[in-house]
Amino acid sequence: MVTEDIVSKGKTMNACPFYAARIVAVDADIVLCPYTYLLDPLVRAGLGISLKGTCIIIDEAHNLDDAARSAASAELSLEALEELAQHLQSAVTPLSGPDDPARPLLFVIESLIRWIKDNSMQIPSIEYERFAGVWSGEEAIAILHAAGARVETLSLLQNCHTKVAPAPDLEEGIPILTGSSAATLNRM
Repeated sequence: MVTEDIVSKGKTMNACPFYAARIVAVDADIVLCPYTYLLDPLVRAGLGISLKGTCIIIDEAHNLDDAARSAASAELSLEALEELAQHLQSAVTPLSGPDDPARPLLFVIESLIRWIKDNSMQIPSIEYERFAGVWSGEEAIAILHAAGARVETLSLLQNCHTKVAPAPDLEEGIPILTGSSAATLNRM
């Protein structure tokens, strides 16, 4: 089935062609898609794309470097981190124990917020009230290390992320984040 057929069928059935294409792609032998769908693990997971046993042919491969760099980069705003911290703070109550999955994440998020605020004068302005910095791998690791995100704590943080990420079947008492806070957490 080609794109035009899917769009035409969607119009006659008053249905969304995008979701129809996702359904028929499961049984297709050949699927054409933007390679950003394949490079970004969050997009891949969100669309349910598995690369296992596939042969990938990339057109316009000269753009691949930029797309891969973009997929491996994260843009986190102070506002998004503060919103995430607020959601995690509401999940951590005085009654929650030391094993509360939100605690380690909250510590790292609050440390990053402090770092941004403490270093805001050194981060260059790129437009009105928007600042951005690019750090080498070593510099980024040092910043994350100071915030408590170390190699040794990575599996703990990943486990905590899994427990606080939104899912319909989470057990009661585990915090569920809003979509924007979950997206911020996933970008980290």
